[in-house]
Order: sequence, then C-alpha cells, then structure tokens
Amino acid sequence: IGVKAARQALERTGRDAADVDAVLCAASNMERPYPAMAIEIQRELGIDGFGFDMNVACSSATFGIQTAADYVRSGNARSVLVVSPEITSGHLNWRDRDSHFIFGDVATAVLVEDAAIAPDEHWDILGTRLKTVFSNNIRNNFGFLNRADERGVKQLDKLFVQEGRKVFKEVCPAVSKQIRSQLDAMGIAPDDLK
Repeated sequence: IGVKAARQALERTGRDAADVDAVLCAASNMERPYPAMAIEIQRELGIDGFGFDMNVACSSATFGIQTAADYVRSGNARSVLVVSPEITSGHLNWRDRDSHFIFGDVATAVLVEDAAIAPDEHWDILGTRLKTVFSNNIRNNFGFLNRADERGVKQLDKLFVQEGRKVFKEVCPAVSKQIRSQLDAMGIAPDDLK
C-alpha cells in the first residue's frame, strides 16, 4: 500500500521517479525493522538516492514531513517522498474498546520539494516545530525480543494498548497549545487559517 500511495503522489504532482532524491517511510506500524521499508519502496519505484524508516508512533508522518523539509532547506535534497503506510490491524486487540475503534489500515504519501522546482500550484511550508512527551497511555510492546520473553508472544501487552480517554485528555490540549505557539511565532492569526 505504501508503493501505491507513493505512485499516486508522484502522478498527482507530475513527477517521475528520477525527480526524487529520497524516500522516507514514516509510520508507527512497521512491517519489519530491516531492510528498511523505505528502501524497498525506493527500489519498487526506481528512485535513485537514499531512503530510511522512522517511527515516532502516531506523529511519524509529521516528523517525516519535517525531516523532508529539513533535507530540502539544507540543500541535501530537492525532492523528498514521505510515505506513511499504516497497517494497524495486525497490532490491535479487537476486544479493547479503548484502542481498536479509532484505527484502520491506510497509506498516505506526500512530496516535499524545493519551491524552485515545485509545481505552480503547491502548498508552502511556512514553519515547523516538533515536540515529544513520554506517556505509557499509548504503548505497543510487540518487538523482536518477544521470543526471548518468558511471558510469551500472545500476551495482551504485546498488542497495541491505549488508555483512550487519557490520551485524548493529554493530546488535544497539547496539540492546541503547540499549534497556537507556532502560529504566534510566525505571526499568523488562527482566523487566517483555511
């Protein structure tokens, strides 16, 4: 699904694989630790350059977009494809109402490019700011060490676990504060947003 989303992004922007310098696979539910999914997507699309995976849970896509923008700003790349394939169903406990109801399987892709080569009709990235805060209210303990864990792979804590109500009470105010702070730093009024 990541390859399909990437192809759609390239088609919609009128880009060829030869135009892309890098592929970032930014997702919270990776198929495997390595080889990197980004490099497999890069190969499937025939993109020369580099690729790597990154996982920052549900913020992976936003971190991927900022990382792509940073590569473009620094001149290390002119066109970066950010792909976020999320197969959450494999990690969900379907009996846990706090975690399964909000998640589905999906893939998105976005092309982040230098404004000098971007299509005439494009979005500008005016500014970015990242923030992380540790919380046990969202957790997925499934990993490559499960085979060595005496408690076993099939234990419920090896699936995605979320204290849904607590998460929303933590995340919503934090996101609102983060957005408002970024708008203030950039001199943009909330009413100016579309």
